[in-house]
Amino acid sequence: MTAVSQIRYPNTPGRVYYDKKRGEGKTKKEALRALKRRIPDTVYQHLVVARNRARETPRNVSVTCVAGFAS
Repeated sequence: MTAVSQIRYPNTPGRVYYDKKRGEGKTKKEALRALKRRIPDTVYQHLVVARNRARETPRNVSVTCVAGFAS
């Protein structure tokens, strides 16, 4: 469903990838299959980046430290 929606609209990353695969000589089904495989990989990469950002943010910081009143 997501892959078909990506193909429907021009200038989406999915459409660009689909057109690239078609340009490589893949059939419509093969290009769509390749796009379907790429979508979960992209989602996973976004999750990894989000997790790493969450780990970089300081936790358990007291309000006095944030306000600059640390002793």
